[in-house]
Amino acid sequence: MATSTTPTRRTRFSRRIPDHVTDELVNVLSIPKVYEFNELFGLVYENLKKRNAVSGGEEMLRLRAYEKLQNLVGRNLVEKVMKTYRGLAGIKSAASVNQPKPMMSPIMAAAQAAVKAEEEAEAAAERAAVKAATAATAAAAKAAATEAAVVAKATAVAAKATAVAAKATAVAAKAPAGAVKAKTAPAKTTAAEAKPAAKKPAAVKTKAEASVEAQPSLAKAASAKSPAKTTKVATAKPAAKAKAAKSAVVGKS
Repeated sequence: MATSTTPTRRTRFSRRIPDHVTDELVNVLSIPKVYEFNELFGLVYENLKKRNAVSGGEEMLRLRAYEKLQNLVGRNLVEKVMKTYRGLAGIKSAASVNQPKPMMSPIMAAAQAAVKAEEEAEAAAERAAVKAATAATAAAAKAAATEAAVVAKATAVAAKATAVAAKATAVAAKAPAGAVKAKTAPAKTTAAEAKPAAKKPAAVKTKAEASVEAQPSLAKAASAKSPAKTTKVATAKPAAKAKAAKSAVVGKS
């Protein structure tokens, strides 16, 4: 039973990876000097470590470097004498940057163009989404700022109303104090007017009372004097009578 397989669509194309080992061999052999393989590989390995292009271990890199070096010898770009190697004039043409781009068929070119268009559409959609999100954020920030301004204005109006109410309360509290002061002023005037009137009757009353009080004193003084006078008169009368009686007796004798 035959099974049909549906070909999968490739959305990405693998690009040609630069040959770092060959590039480092070219860089080292560009210097006019004769190298043994171990010395040559040591320099290549150090350069690969600096570029962080070491993969597969040192022994694997040694085999790959030997293979690439023999390929350059076969292309007449490196001269081999016994176990030594020396770069020739055209050695730099073997670098990755100088390699010609591979030819592409019309079908592959169309497929690559379609993939590129798809990538550009995805990038445009992503930019539009970012722009919409930025606009939404700006609108939300503007709405928040407007709401904050309204709240601040309402707070200011409420504070102003509170200040007006406090001022009215102060005026109302000040007005009764003035009324009480105005009410107490006539009372003081009345007291001032009543004071002289109260003093005059008090003075008149004092004189009358003094005269009235003086009369009992005079009466008492008179009563005190009259008993003494009466006693004196009473004492004088019997004495006179006794003298008269004595005179009469003498006369008779």
